[in-house]
Amino acid sequence: CVQAMDKLGCMKEGADFKKIEAVIQNNFETGKVKSKRSKRKTALTEEQKNVKAPKQAETMKYFQLPPALAFVARALTQMEGVGVMLDEDYEFIDFVAEKVPELQMERGAGLSYLAGQLFKN
Repeated sequence: CVQAMDKLGCMKEGADFKKIEAVIQNNFETGKVKSKRSKRKTALTEEQKNVKAPKQAETMKYFQLPPALAFVARALTQMEGVGVMLDEDYEFIDFVAEKVPELQMERGAGLSYLAGQLFKN
């Protein structure tokens, strides 16, 4: 996730990826970020509960938003809003997640991408 943001130009030079990943993980574990996919996770272990994640404010200094990406984010947010208005259980990420590997292969991602997807699951 963080590496993808870096490739999109959203991370400033010298960003602390480990801190950012810890904050994102903590946001999912504490319920600050929710999705149908995150609800499928197992309960936290005692060790996971005791890990202190960095504060979100500590990581915000590493982010930047390129103008083109801001326009795309706005469009995706509007599509999510329309989808929820039509179906309250609609979740954009669940709708597109299954199509991403197919699109990647069509665009020439190759065997390394496919192998990564197989080992990730």
